[in-house]
Amino acid sequence: MQAFIRAQWNKRGIWAWLWLPLSLLVCALASLKRKAYEEGLFTASRVNAPVIVIGNLSVGGTGKTPLVAHIAQLLDKQGYQPGIISRGYKGSARRWPQNVTPESNPQKVGDEPVMLAGLTGCPVVAGPDRIRSAQQLIDQNKCDVILSDDGFQHLKLVRDINILVFDAALNDGLGNRWCLPSGPLREPAGARRAADMQVFHENVPGSTRGATYAMTLIPGEIYALNDNTIASMDLLKQQPLHAVAGIGNPGRFFESARGLGLNILEQSFDDHHVFTTKDLAFDDEYDVITTQKDAIKLANIETRRAIWVLPVQADPGTRFDADLLDKLRTL
Repeated sequence: MQAFIRAQWNKRGIWAWLWLPLSLLVCALASLKRKAYEEGLFTASRVNAPVIVIGNLSVGGTGKTPLVAHIAQLLDKQGYQPGIISRGYKGSARRWPQNVTPESNPQKVGDEPVMLAGLTGCPVVAGPDRIRSAQQLIDQNKCDVILSDDGFQHLKLVRDINILVFDAALNDGLGNRWCLPSGPLREPAGARRAADMQVFHENVPGSTRGATYAMTLIPGEIYALNDNTIASMDLLKQQPLHAVAGIGNPGRFFESARGLGLNILEQSFDDHHVFTTKDLAFDDEYDVITTQKDAIKLANIETRRAIWVLPVQADPGTRFDADLLDKLRTL
């Protein structure tokens, strides 16, 4: 179903026209909200540290979370003390904000915050109120830079640097340029004017203006979920693997696995899917390979199958790193 919808979002066909009235309403409300903040009708709050937002205009996987991890590691190496705030999407916690560690329950605080805590070693706080989350990082961890994961539409928090991440598989990263549900956009394409840096997964469209960067996702060494043992690629290639993915763009994960020479059986689920034992009840004895985000939730699933994890690392290029550091120093 996800593949079908993504295909519809790349054109203005029957699907797009059918949902156009609702799409226009979504666009209008998003535009009014952003305009209200720009004109001072709604008040945004600032915290006592620079805020870097890494977000999307469109829904679905663009490689945003690996880029957040890359930036956090870059800043740490430069002597900063970065902290990460995240919405904690689908988290069931009754009280927010929540401090997140690699051992946190993803069902309570969300899968992406747990993943980022494990990838970066930086303090992470999840919660719908990003101002409170950011302040908690500053008060408790003395963070001097705040990275807001997927916070482009959360306008209550003043940001100093806006980074937008685009999926180049969509036309110009914008698809048919219509808002949900007719297209992939959360708000009108004109909102990209607020971006200080625009990062495109793989290819930068020729028509794009401003500071643009091409990003690649580099596969890492496949490891076992239960004990982090590095896999033998020769052994993995000897039989098919169930490629399990509950992410925004599972097709990209499947392509990466095949690019490594693996014979996979595609098993796609909705983004942020909560896995159960039944999801791995296949009629064979083949092992499973999955993404880092899905591995967090599969870790507690009882199964006799070996579960392998294919990590990826974002590489936006040295020019991106240098430009981001320059912007941060000038604040």
